[in-house]
This record gives sequence, structure tokens and C-alpha cells, in this order.
Amino acid sequence: MTSTSAMYKGIELLNEYNYESWSTKVFAFGMDKGWAEEVLETSKPGVGDALVKWKKLNNSAYAFLCQTISPSQLLAYKGIRDANVIWTSLSPGITWIRMKNV
Repeated sequence: MTSTSAMYKGIELLNEYNYESWSTKVFAFGMDKGWAEEVLETSKPGVGDALVKWKKLNNSAYAFLCQTISPSQLLAYKGIRDANVIWTSLSPGITWIRMKNV
């Protein structure tokens, strides 16, 4: 990491070289805030109180993810508000193929 690297809350923005460290730090931050397992590892529940809780946690996770990916990656997810969908699709094999074709 260089002094010119863009960072948010001590996490370098995701790039094609740092997925492992980025995902570990983002997940750890999410665990501390209570949304990692509830949102990143599960899909949206159907109805009721579980859905209300999930939406609140999803909003927090979504906001955090948006701050830790590059502007070009963010554009690829325009209109997607489900943090689980974004998190799941940010694996190196999927993301970097998509980003190179944008």
C-alpha cells in the first residue's frame, strides 16, 4: 500500500490486487457493527420483523461497501441496493472480468 492509496476507515479501496485483505477487513468491520453474518452471508428474508431488521443492517452494509470500492466499481452496481448481491459478486473472478469489459 502506498501513501497515495485511497482508504476508508483504514481499509484500502478494493482493487484487482487486494481482494483477500479487503474482504477480510470489510467482513471484520461488519462483524463489529453487527451486519456481516446477517447481510453478507445470507440473502434477504421474506417478511415480518426479520425483513425489517435485515433492511436496517443491509443499509449499513451497503453504505460501507460503497465507501470501500472504487468509483468505477460503484458505477457497475448503480441501482443495486442489496449488499449481499454486491458482496457476492465482488469475487476477483467475477468483478475483474466485468470491470475490464466496462
